[in-house]
Amino acid sequence: MNFNLNLQGAQEIGNYMQPGQYSVKIKNFESKESKNGHPQIAITFSHKEEGDFTHYANGDTSNDFAKNWLFTFIKAVGVQGNNGQFSFTERDIIGKPINIELKREYNDYTEKWNTVLKRFWKFEGTPVYEKYEVKESEKNNNNQQQTNKPSVNDGNNPFANANGPIDLDDSTLPF
Repeated sequence: MNFNLNLQGAQEIGNYMQPGQYSVKIKNFESKESKNGHPQIAITFSHKEEGDFTHYANGDTSNDFAKNWLFTFIKAVGVQGNNGQFSFTERDIIGKPINIELKREYNDYTEKWNTVLKRFWKFEGTPVYEKYEVKESEKNNNNQQQTNKPSVNDGNNPFANANGPIDLDDSTLPF
Protein backbone atom coordinates (compact mmCIF):
# COMPACT_ATOMS: atom_id res chain seq x y z
CA MET A 1 0.00 0.00 0.00
CA ASN A 2 1.36 3.43 -0.93
CA PHE A 3 0.90 6.39 1.38
CA ASN A 4 0.99 10.02 0.31
CA LEU A 5 1.12 12.11 3.47
CA ASN A 6 1.65 15.83 3.83
CA LEU A 7 3.36 16.11 7.22
CA GLN A 8 4.75 19.58 6.67
CA GLY A 9 5.11 21.40 9.99
CA ALA A 10 4.72 18.22 12.06
CA GLN A 11 6.95 17.66 15.06
CA GLU A 12 8.10 14.54 16.80
CA ILE A 13 5.85 13.88 19.79
CA GLY A 14 7.40 15.29 22.92
CA ASN A 15 9.60 17.71 20.98
CA TYR A 16 7.55 20.81 21.71
CA MET A 17 7.69 23.39 24.44
CA GLN A 18 5.55 23.09 27.54
CA PRO A 19 4.01 26.08 29.38
CA GLY A 20 6.59 28.23 31.13
CA GLN A 21 9.01 31.11 30.73
CA TYR A 22 11.99 30.60 28.45
CA SER A 23 14.88 32.42 26.87
CA VAL A 24 14.76 31.23 23.25
CA LYS A 25 16.22 31.95 19.86
CA ILE A 26 14.10 32.64 16.83
CA LYS A 27 14.44 29.64 14.55
CA ASN A 28 12.16 30.81 11.73
CA PHE A 29 10.28 33.97 10.74
CA GLU A 30 8.11 33.87 7.64
CA SER A 31 5.21 35.70 6.08
CA LYS A 32 2.41 33.50 4.80
CA GLU A 33 -1.35 33.29 4.32
CA SER A 34 -3.71 31.71 6.83
CA LYS A 35 -6.12 28.96 5.78
CA ASN A 36 -8.70 31.72 5.21
CA GLY A 37 -6.36 33.79 3.04
CA HIS A 38 -5.45 36.42 5.64
CA PRO A 39 -1.87 37.69 6.07
CA GLN A 40 -0.04 35.85 8.81
CA ILE A 41 3.45 35.68 10.28
CA ALA A 42 4.73 32.34 11.55
CA ILE A 43 7.45 32.67 14.19
CA THR A 44 9.19 29.53 15.44
CA PHE A 45 10.98 29.83 18.78
CA SER A 46 13.58 27.24 19.72
CA HIS A 47 14.94 26.20 23.10
CA LYS A 48 17.93 23.85 23.14
CA GLU A 49 16.42 21.55 25.80
CA GLU A 50 12.65 21.99 25.43
CA GLY A 51 12.23 21.99 21.64
CA ASP A 52 10.28 24.35 19.40
CA PHE A 53 7.12 26.44 19.58
CA THR A 54 5.48 28.13 16.57
CA HIS A 55 3.32 31.21 17.05
CA TYR A 56 1.06 32.44 14.25
CA ALA A 57 0.69 36.22 14.48
CA ASN A 58 -1.80 38.37 12.60
CA GLY A 59 0.17 39.94 9.75
CA ASP A 60 -2.50 42.48 8.72
CA THR A 61 -0.80 45.80 9.47
CA SER A 62 -4.04 47.71 8.84
CA ASN A 63 -5.28 46.17 12.12
CA ASP A 64 -4.09 48.37 15.02
CA PHE A 65 -3.51 45.49 17.43
CA ALA A 66 -1.52 43.50 14.86
CA LYS A 67 0.51 46.58 13.90
CA ASN A 68 1.32 47.37 17.55
CA TRP A 69 2.15 43.71 18.30
CA LEU A 70 4.55 43.46 15.34
CA PHE A 71 6.16 46.82 16.22
CA THR A 72 6.75 45.66 19.80
CA PHE A 73 8.08 42.26 18.68
CA ILE A 74 10.47 43.70 16.09
CA LYS A 75 11.82 46.23 18.61
CA ALA A 76 12.25 43.45 21.23
CA VAL A 77 14.47 41.43 18.91
CA GLY A 78 16.61 44.48 18.17
CA VAL A 79 15.66 45.46 14.63
CA GLN A 80 16.23 49.19 14.23
CA GLY A 81 13.64 51.35 12.52
CA ASN A 82 13.51 54.88 11.23
CA ASN A 83 10.38 56.79 12.36
CA GLY A 84 8.31 53.61 12.35
CA GLN A 85 9.67 52.37 9.03
CA PHE A 86 11.37 48.97 9.23
CA SER A 87 13.30 47.34 6.42
CA PHE A 88 14.69 43.88 7.17
CA THR A 89 14.82 40.29 6.01
CA GLU A 90 14.16 37.10 7.94
CA ARG A 91 17.96 36.74 8.33
CA ASP A 92 17.90 39.88 10.51
CA ILE A 93 15.50 38.14 12.93
CA ILE A 94 16.46 34.44 12.79
CA GLY A 95 18.91 33.57 15.55
CA LYS A 96 17.99 36.54 17.77
CA PRO A 97 17.35 35.80 21.46
CA ILE A 98 14.09 36.78 23.17
CA ASN A 99 12.18 35.79 26.30
CA ILE A 100 8.72 34.24 25.97
CA GLU A 101 5.98 33.00 28.27
CA LEU A 102 3.75 30.13 27.17
CA LYS A 103 0.47 29.25 28.92
CA ARG A 104 -2.30 26.67 28.54
CA GLU A 105 -5.66 27.99 27.31
CA TYR A 106 -8.88 26.21 26.47
CA ASN A 107 -10.20 26.82 22.95
CA ASP A 108 -14.02 26.65 22.94
CA TYR A 109 -14.11 26.32 19.15
CA THR A 110 -11.84 23.25 18.92
CA GLU A 111 -12.74 22.05 22.42
CA LYS A 112 -9.06 21.42 23.18
CA TRP A 113 -6.35 22.81 25.42
CA ASN A 114 -3.53 24.57 23.56
CA THR A 115 -0.20 26.02 24.56
CA VAL A 116 -0.19 29.67 23.47
CA LEU A 117 2.21 32.60 23.52
CA LYS A 118 1.04 34.92 26.31
CA ARG A 119 3.84 37.48 26.21
CA PHE A 120 7.39 38.16 25.12
CA TRP A 121 10.04 40.59 26.26
CA LYS A 122 13.53 41.66 25.32
CA PHE A 123 16.38 39.32 26.24
CA GLU A 124 18.75 41.30 28.45
CA GLY A 125 21.56 38.79 28.98
CA THR A 126 20.19 36.70 31.86
CA PRO A 127 18.54 33.47 30.64
CA VAL A 128 15.02 32.68 31.88
CA TYR A 129 13.97 29.07 32.35
CA GLU A 130 10.87 28.08 34.34
CA LYS A 131 8.58 25.25 33.28
CA TYR A 132 4.99 25.28 34.55
CA GLU A 133 3.19 22.13 35.55
CA VAL A 134 0.40 21.10 33.19
CA LYS A 135 -2.62 20.36 35.39
CA GLU A 136 -4.58 17.20 34.73
CA SER A 137 -7.63 19.33 33.81
CA GLU A 138 -5.54 21.13 31.13
CA LYS A 139 -4.62 17.96 29.26
CA ASN A 140 -6.46 16.83 26.14
CA ASN A 141 -7.69 13.42 27.27
CA ASN A 142 -9.67 11.92 24.41
CA ASN A 143 -11.20 9.27 26.66
CA GLN A 144 -12.90 11.60 29.10
CA GLN A 145 -14.92 14.79 28.89
CA GLN A 146 -13.15 18.06 29.66
CA THR A 147 -13.53 18.80 33.35
CA ASN A 148 -13.98 22.55 33.03
CA LYS A 149 -16.48 22.55 30.16
CA PRO A 150 -20.12 22.80 31.27
CA SER A 151 -22.29 19.88 30.37
CA VAL A 152 -25.63 20.36 28.60
CA ASN A 153 -27.31 18.67 31.57
CA ASP A 154 -25.42 20.75 34.12
CA GLY A 155 -27.74 22.51 36.59
CA ASN A 156 -25.83 25.78 36.02
CA ASN A 157 -26.53 25.78 32.29
CA PRO A 158 -29.25 28.39 31.57
CA PHE A 159 -29.90 26.81 28.15
CA ALA A 160 -30.25 23.25 29.37
CA ASN A 161 -33.94 23.20 28.42
CA ALA A 162 -33.42 24.83 25.01
CA ASN A 163 -35.33 22.12 23.13
CA GLY A 164 -38.19 21.80 25.60
CA PRO A 165 -41.15 24.01 26.56
CA ILE A 166 -40.44 27.42 28.07
CA ASP A 167 -41.84 27.46 31.58
CA LEU A 168 -42.12 31.14 32.48
CA ASP A 169 -44.87 32.68 34.54
CA ASP A 170 -46.42 35.65 32.67
CA SER A 171 -46.54 37.68 35.91
CA THR A 172 -42.70 37.76 36.03
CA LEU A 173 -42.36 39.33 32.57
CA PRO A 174 -41.79 43.13 32.43
CA PHE A 175 -44.08 43.70 29.44
